[in-house]
Amino acid sequence: MAEAVRRMVALAFADPAVQRVGAFCDIDNTASIRVLEKAGMSREGRRKSWLVLPAFGETPRDAYSYAIKREEWRGGQSGAD
Repeated sequence: MAEAVRRMVALAFADPAVQRVGAFCDIDNTASIRVLEKAGMSREGRRKSWLVLPAFGETPRDAYSYAIKREEWRGGQSGAD
């Protein structure tokens, strides 16, 4: 799955106008956290009451914000599977 994220980031950075790529995930979704970090993204912060996941009810849940900047990108070589 980290490889799929790396490919999407590479696709985004193929456009010279794109300077950063970001993602959000639920704070309890350890699998997504691991994938984003393996893909080379860094956690930037926590968004309080950021998203609603219908499977968990109507109450907004916190989410982590992840991103990678163009100068941090190593052509898909970030992280290890």
